[in-house]
Amino acid sequence: MIEQLIGFIKLVRVKNLLFIALTQYLAKYFIINTVFKASGWTNISIPELSHLEFFLLVLSTLFVTAAGNIINDYFDVKIDAINKPAKVVIGKTVSRRVAMTVHFVFNIIGVALGFYLGWTLGNYQLGYVHLVAAGLLWFYSTNYKKQLVIGNVIVSILTMLTIMLVGFFEPKLYTESMHHRQLDAAAICIRILLVYSFFAFMVSMIREVVKDLEDSKGDASADCKTIPIVFGVKQAKIIVIILMAITMVALTFFLVKLIQFSYWSQFVYLTIGVLLPLLYGIWLVWRAETQANYHKISNLVKLIMLMGILSMLFFYYIFLEV
Repeated sequence: MIEQLIGFIKLVRVKNLLFIALTQYLAKYFIINTVFKASGWTNISIPELSHLEFFLLVLSTLFVTAAGNIINDYFDVKIDAINKPAKVVIGKTVSRRVAMTVHFVFNIIGVALGFYLGWTLGNYQLGYVHLVAAGLLWFYSTNYKKQLVIGNVIVSILTMLTIMLVGFFEPKLYTESMHHRQLDAAAICIRILLVYSFFAFMVSMIREVVKDLEDSKGDASADCKTIPIVFGVKQAKIIVIILMAITMVALTFFLVKLIQFSYWSQFVYLTIGVLLPLLYGIWLVWRAETQANYHKISNLVKLIMLMGILSMLFFYYIFLEV
């Protein structure tokens, strides 16, 4: 029983789920709530999610994501047996039937919660976001993952969606009948969420191509059309470097803005925590040759994502100063 529980925890990738929950809570309470509190949004009466309902929103995201992780491993057993045999769970500690059953149950719970919360806000159509995400995760695992680029883009879009979803379920971001100060706050929130969504998309794309480089041996055995297999390892590494460079350029523009407003602590944090690691990542990619090298880069990219998302904490202090 304990072995099965440990296997299930590995299967749903609990660490990744906790990271998603952290991201959504930071976006809600350290960006949206902080910005609107600074503009006096507590004086207006509009529908919004309670603390419990927002918890259910996060929970719905985690259920759909966990279901996607399960189905991905379900169809990747043969590939994982080559790339990372020690980490194969389905067919060993968790049976294929149990995995598929839990996948469907998790999806049903996640999608149902999405529609319930949409109905609570007077817009049940918001639930279709969860339904589409669940569908994309299914088709990614069964088909798109083996296709050139499209699989990488789908995963990156879904990563970006975890941040945008918080905005979708916040009516105060798109309620037109508010006072102009609240409308200004909504515009600020949307811009900030878009910046973080872009960051999440780019870093996810970087990691996706790095993972393709790391898993190229197993992917080739399954006739996957990943970037390293189609274009070659050297070209794939150049693509990763270009993606990292684009992210660095975009971050540099943001850092310049921080300097203009004298937010020095935020500037130092993002420089040390994100910009320099990206530069180090370019050097590692250029020198990488083995699967272990690419695994190290993948872990570095995850750290960059974490450091970038944690920078949301700074918005609480920024708007306290306003």
